[in-house]
Amino acid sequence: SNDFYFANNAYHEGAFLFPGTLTQSITGALGTASLSFDYAANITSYELAFWNGTLVSSFLGASQPHHYAFNVVATGHDVLSFVGGNLFGSNLLSNVSLITTTAVPEPASYAMLLAGLGLIGFAARRKNSV
Repeated sequence: SNDFYFANNAYHEGAFLFPGTLTQSITGALGTASLSFDYAANITSYELAFWNGTLVSSFLGASQPHHYAFNVVATGHDVLSFVGGNLFGSNLLSNVSLITTTAVPEPASYAMLLAGLGLIGFAARRKNSV
């Protein structure tokens, strides 16, 4: 909200004593998700990352962009927030992404399912033939 601007495909934030807050509501994502982004600033900067109001991590300035990634649990109605400031210059936040991962059943799970369905079918056929 305070002191944020968009330039060169990234969000920048300023004043150390008046931190900027960037908040995004996320709907529809469920389960385990990977939150990732790039962050860079000078040494007099800081950045806090929040997922649903819980601090995910805090960062101090680094002159070159660094890539950060965290696992979060998406509930379908989530809020991602970044809060940061800088004494001299501005922070750079870019390439923010949230990727959900879908559980894939093991082949053994499918085999057990088919075996169970086969047993149910066999029992039903045996019952009908008696």
